[in-house]
Amino acid sequence: MATQARSRSPLPPVPRGKACVGACSGSKNETLDRERGDTGAVDHPARGHRQTRGGASSDADGGYRKPLVPATHTRYDVLIMSAKRGIACLAAATLAVAGLVHCGSSSTPTSTPTATPTATPTAVVPPAGVCPSPTPPPLRYYAVKVHDDSGYRKVLDSKPIVQSVDGYCEKVGFGSAKFCDTRPETDPDRAACDSLATGRAKDTGRWGPTWYYEGKLCEAGPDQPGCSNHQDNQFMAVAKGTGRFEACVADNVPVDPEEGSRCGVCQISAGASDCNK
Repeated sequence: MATQARSRSPLPPVPRGKACVGACSGSKNETLDRERGDTGAVDHPARGHRQTRGGASSDADGGYRKPLVPATHTRYDVLIMSAKRGIACLAAATLAVAGLVHCGSSSTPTSTPTATPTATPTAVVPPAGVCPSPTPPPLRYYAVKVHDDSGYRKVLDSKPIVQSVDGYCEKVGFGSAKFCDTRPETDPDRAACDSLATGRAKDTGRWGPTWYYEGKLCEAGPDQPGCSNHQDNQFMAVAKGTGRFEACVADNVPVDPEEGSRCGVCQISAGASDCNK
């Protein structure tokens, strides 16, 4: 029996300018693949469909689905998006250098350091009170005298004598004297002004002069020659025996640079005393 050759029907032409969608699945390329017995499909048993070369998936019944990866996400698009992100971050980093923003972190405003307030020094006020204006000028010398003479035991007294600067002595009641006491004896400000012109004693810290015997601080025992600080008044001292007794103002007290002397001296000998009173 003669075998008749199977006639092939011509392939339908693919319309120009139109995308192949839905019923256009029987394209020329797929028809040729079927004739060659090579569709390029890859089986995916777990998913129940096959995927062809073009990226479209096909079910077992021959139907086609949309590609697994959108056609717009090409390698070129990914490169463009990465480049845009890099440019944006570079611009933000440039602004961060200028101190405006920080890339990837919140901007922190620059804080202006707050000046630490300077403590106002507290005025040193003697226990007798504040010496009012005019305050004593620089020291001329320190006067020492014998206040009570009991023979071997004597009580010494002292006071500051200041220069008359800008008519100080006349202003406080001593006329035209070139040097004088800080205030008259009966003036209620006398104790405060004497303390201001003398300072504190080095050994006791009380307002008044530092007393010395033969160049050493007063440390006389009950039966030893020397001196001891008065129990109530730093301007006074108890002298025993003979020797050189001195009363000196504090180191921070101003002294006249030409005629001033920081210490007053009382030289006591047997039966006599020579003090710069």
